[in-house]
Amino acid sequence: MSTKMSGYAAPLTVAQGADTPAWLAVSDDPDALVTGKFFQHRKAIEVNPQAYDPDLQAKLLTHCLALAGTTLPD
Repeated sequence: MSTKMSGYAAPLTVAQGADTPAWLAVSDDPDALVTGKFFQHRKAIEVNPQAYDPDLQAKLLTHCLALAGTTLPD
């Protein structure tokens, strides 16, 4: 999205970038009522296969928690 940080080189306006997350949050459309998917322009997309790896996700979470110096509540 085009913001003060990204400058004008970004391909989407803030409104365009907010469209899909807002749609997912409030829509009754069956296409929006799914979990575990990544979306772009109101369509489910495939991303890097590593994003679907539960072991890698756990390692990333552990690393982020260590960097933040915190833990998740039980």
